[in-house]
Amino acid sequence: MMEPIDKQVYFEKLDKLIEENFSGNEQQVARIILKVANSHYYEKQIYMDNIKKSFLAQSSWRDTDFFEPFIAMVRVLLGREYEVFFQYFVNHKYEHSYSTGYMRRPLGRRM
Repeated sequence: MMEPIDKQVYFEKLDKLIEENFSGNEQQVARIILKVANSHYYEKQIYMDNIKKSFLAQSSWRDTDFFEPFIAMVRVLLGREYEVFFQYFVNHKYEHSYSTGYMRRPLGRRM
């Protein structure tokens, strides 16, 4: 069984990994994501707006796949096993189940 880890120690460890592995805009975005993870729900939208501004400011990031920097961040911060899951989600981001027939109808119209 794993020992519980202090939340503050965990986020300090992640911040150190960000410092060692990223620079420039990627480091800034990774730190904002870390703040989002460590913030209250009502502060999350403010941080998400900052992330959007950071991405739109970098024209080179618009030329590549939008999620590629996030895949690298997941690999560094969480490990290869989580990178595989995140890569799968990115590869299938536009796929969604689409129900057909009777179950597709709104709940009130199933008569």
